[in-house]
Amino acid sequence: KIEALRLLVRPDDGELKAHEVEIHASAILPPVTVGGGVPAPTDTAAVMQQLTASLSKTSEETANANQLAREVLELKREKEETSKNRLKKLHGTVTTLIRNAASNDDERPAPNVPESCQRFYKCESAGMADQELTYQFQERKLGDVSFAHGTVQQIWNGSYLYASHGSPSNFSAFCFTQRAPLQQNQEARGVTLHLISSQGHSQTIEEIVKATKQTVTVPTKYHELGSQIAYFKGGTEIFFGEKCVLADGLGHFINDLEENRQIFMDAAALDEFFC
Repeated sequence: KIEALRLLVRPDDGELKAHEVEIHASAILPPVTVGGGVPAPTDTAAVMQQLTASLSKTSEETANANQLAREVLELKREKEETSKNRLKKLHGTVTTLIRNAASNDDERPAPNVPESCQRFYKCESAGMADQELTYQFQERKLGDVSFAHGTVQQIWNGSYLYASHGSPSNFSAFCFTQRAPLQQNQEARGVTLHLISSQGHSQTIEEIVKATKQTVTVPTKYHELGSQIAYFKGGTEIFFGEKCVLADGLGHFINDLEENRQIFMDAAALDEFFC
């Protein structure tokens, strides 16, 4: 038979407290060596101070790593954006020309290239640029416009002007006219041209010449003149913005044509070369 035993522990006992501190220092929190192999202080305050300093250093290194990761991601994003935006691949004078033409006061260039123009140059091929231009004309209620793919090709390459004197520029009122009845849809043409370029179909010299050929349409009637000026104004808004000086001037010209319709129609009837 085992008799019950009772053990009374007095927390304020000096020897027990000393034993607790000894076990705590030797087993639970073993001494940590600092520089030179000198044991670090074993009291709780010193340990907490070292822990706080370590956490602070870790947090600082983590912040630096995150900042570096953000910079790498931003560089990668800019590189992808540049590869998608053809405008950034062209000569700097092209951007300067567009910003000057997009000026609102004819004194200072526009701070940025208009968003509608950027959409055009972000297309990966001239065929997709052809389709994008068609869509933007449709957004401006000018879906019946017709233009040669050669015009799109030249503008997509940054050639707004024409090298030959005495001929209209690559971007002019003579490049945009009303689509003839039963003429191929501009949308379908753009998709076809994009598929040809993306599928690696080799083009003959005749096909290349035909694709880059431009048409010049001179209006001979009052309604043709008004339509072509309206289409040219739409193209101007797409490439240079709705508030540019040229678009504003074309808008006033269209209003003058409407207000003096009868005068212009009579003049055109009397002189076949009036328009």
